Amino acid sequence: MKNMSEYNKELTLILLTHNRKKFLERAVSYYANFPFKLLILDSSKVSNVPLLDKYKDKNQDVDYIHYHSDAYGDLVKKIKYGVSLVKTEYVLFVADDDFTLLNGIQDSLHFLKNNADYGMCHGYSMMYLADAKEVHYFQYAKKISGDYSREGGDRIIDFMAEYHPPFYAVQKTALLSNWFERIYDDISFEFSEFGHAFHMLNLAKAHVLQTPFMVRELNYPYSEHLTDLRTAMETKNIHPEKREYFYSFLERLLLEVNPQRPSKQVRDLIEQSSQVLVSCLQLETSLQLAELFFSTAESTPQKLDWTFLAKQPITELPFYSATFFNTLAEIDTLIRVMPCGKLQLDSLSKLPRQQNDPYMALRIAQGHFIDELSLISPRVAVVLHLFYLEQWDEIKPLLLNIPYDFDLFVSTIAENKSDVMSMLAADFPKAKLYITENKGRDIGPLFELLQHENLANYNFVCKLHTKKSPHLDPDLVQKWREELLVSLLPSKEGVQAIFDLFNTRPEVGIVTGAGVLVHAHYTPGGNIGLLRELAARLGFNLDETAYEFPGGSMFWCRGSVFNSVNALNISVDDFEPEAGQTNGTLAHAIERLFPLIAYHQGLLTVDAGYQGHVPNPRFPNSSEEYLHWLSKQALSIPEAKLFDLHAAAVSLPKVKICIVDRFANKSGLIASINSVSCQFYADVELLVCSSAANPMPESGIEWIQVKDGFYSAVLDTLVQQECAWLGLMEAGDQLTMSGLLLAMHQLAEHPEWKAVYFDDDVMNADGRPACPRFKPDFDINLLRSIPYADGFLLLRTDVALAGIYQQLEGWGGSSSRFYCTAMSSMGRNRLAISQSLLRICRLMIPEFYPIPVVIKISHN
Repeated sequence: MKNMSEYNKELTLILLTHNRKKFLERAVSYYANFPFKLLILDSSKVSNVPLLDKYKDKNQDVDYIHYHSDAYGDLVKKIKYGVSLVKTEYVLFVADDDFTLLNGIQDSLHFLKNNADYGMCHGYSMMYLADAKEVHYFQYAKKISGDYSREGGDRIIDFMAEYHPPFYAVQKTALLSNWFERIYDDISFEFSEFGHAFHMLNLAKAHVLQTPFMVRELNYPYSEHLTDLRTAMETKNIHPEKREYFYSFLERLLLEVNPQRPSKQVRDLIEQSSQVLVSCLQLETSLQLAELFFSTAESTPQKLDWTFLAKQPITELPFYSATFFNTLAEIDTLIRVMPCGKLQLDSLSKLPRQQNDPYMALRIAQGHFIDELSLISPRVAVVLHLFYLEQWDEIKPLLLNIPYDFDLFVSTIAENKSDVMSMLAADFPKAKLYITENKGRDIGPLFELLQHENLANYNFVCKLHTKKSPHLDPDLVQKWREELLVSLLPSKEGVQAIFDLFNTRPEVGIVTGAGVLVHAHYTPGGNIGLLRELAARLGFNLDETAYEFPGGSMFWCRGSVFNSVNALNISVDDFEPEAGQTNGTLAHAIERLFPLIAYHQGLLTVDAGYQGHVPNPRFPNSSEEYLHWLSKQALSIPEAKLFDLHAAAVSLPKVKICIVDRFANKSGLIASINSVSCQFYADVELLVCSSAANPMPESGIEWIQVKDGFYSAVLDTLVQQECAWLGLMEAGDQLTMSGLLLAMHQLAEHPEWKAVYFDDDVMNADGRPACPRFKPDFDINLLRSIPYADGFLLLRTDVALAGIYQQLEGWGGSSSRFYCTAMSSMGRNRLAISQSLLRICRLMIPEFYPIPVVIKISHN
């Protein structure tokens, strides 16, 4: 065993901290016994040098640098400065909330010393999250190959394909300095992380040992750095100029090291590495968060109980050994005795006042009093806009299903003030009542409330409102409202399950009931332009973002979500007065914006069945590959001849395509008509059902003008005509040239089909398809959250459309209602997605070559 002085000459630990005195003290107490030089780089507002005195006897080789900065944005500058101070051959960054293991450091150091052509080495990590009673441990790293020794760009691609973050690896100081000496000062942390890994791998090989290396704190509720590597690398247009500048910088840097490489080859390698990394993170190839086990201390910290969860993969990872658990027990004790984390401190703050006594804190942490304490209660708020007073009796008993005390904030209009005061006095006398103007439905009053109440101070907030929607079927709306309310407040156990989801999934910010999430691009609320503008205020390009929002704007959320509302720069005065609008208002836009508001805080929007698989929102990969793939799908001449031969052998039906123009969208209607007229399938007739008059009666286009009841009008017209199939599309949508041809040839071979729905896409502002939607096989239970037929739908006209017509009476011409009614009436076995389209759903399978049938354009 080497003595301390020998190790001190080899490795420097750089401890990074910022305005977290408790974390710093705990970290120093942990690392003070390590036989390495310790450099503390502290950017806190106030110097923390006095707390280091107690550790001088443990490790004399400690340097403290007070690098004051008020913002996390200067993190890269601080790191750059710290690296410049290192004199040892090797260096290791350690965070104040993590625990890097001594054995892991020594094993990595030994590997690098014995393999001179390697530049960095580390092992496997897991994560922890502590509350007042338990410390939960999570899988973070998946099993990977671990050696990256191929030559040139191959090892960079190999590493990015199974990415384990290398920032906290043991690294050769000379190579690390080579990176930090060259980077520009205002580089983002995400670009620096990617560039660091890329540059280090370009200079030397890398290795991941099959050994425990680090126990990291899980960010709760989100990263204080507000960094997200995947989002930064995959979202092209949020800051395109910064991305281009970074890529150009990295390209120049690589050409300095390898001047013989062609410039285009270097640029291609950078972009390919970025895409491979994004794919790795999206598919969770090498990193995945899943709880493995948790610890409890029923008597003393030295006697921990470990509870292992079912189906946990720890045996695949290098953690399942007595040596590791002995080390972990020491770390676990330190976490309990010196509590620091947000969740842990918040939980402990709910305990009795003796908590302030450090000896009592220790005893509580040891578990002596835990069994005698009541359950720790989160701070809960309910925000209710009570407009339709008769619905209070439905909501009131459901509020009692919240298993903790909560603050109730109620808003209503002036006319309801007296009645609402009486109702609240009888049932919730401590509730706060706010009188608001009748503007912005339930959203405007929420913004008014936020002027007076800081909802960010609450752990969980439930947003509710009364709902009637006079323009819709009252029976369906009542059923929908009841389902929404019950899904959020089902029972005490059900609400607790939602809280448990928040607690075990710190990445989650908004939770809805099952089946409530609706795709934003396909229901833009009649004002896609405003939605784009609001998304841009939050830093997102709507056309490069795919996400679902809570339909009905009722949900549970973390209070911290409301911290991002200010970024919208919206006041109550901006909302339109109530005039029975069914879409197109600011309130409709903000309802669809909540997932982006949450993601501005780094938080996801999910339903109650979330298992951690599909993020919401999502930032699709670069559309360049997709556009290239689309360009290859045009029919070749031999393929077209095959279709001609098939058409001559079978009887293909006539199709009546109806374009529904509810908003007098002239430009959109022209685009739709042009796309129909360009179809390869010839036996097509056109019908326009519009709220506007026919501007060119001499054109010969069949045209019916109605103010509402559009789909009822279509059916009325259809009864008087002869056609085998009816195609329905909204003005502004466009068909691909070959789409209808492919579908009709498949229909000829499937006489049992009664309806066909299609995959589609959304075009962004510059007219390029950017967000393909591949629909699953039909399931009637998914109609509301995954509307199969809200793009283009083919219906056979010999089905029982009369029954559909009757159900549509009084619905006001809603396409969603028509589609849902039609598809429900068909039966499960009579709906299909054409075989070519089924292949589209299998985009990732190489042997399939799908052909898109519909390109859907958002209405402007």
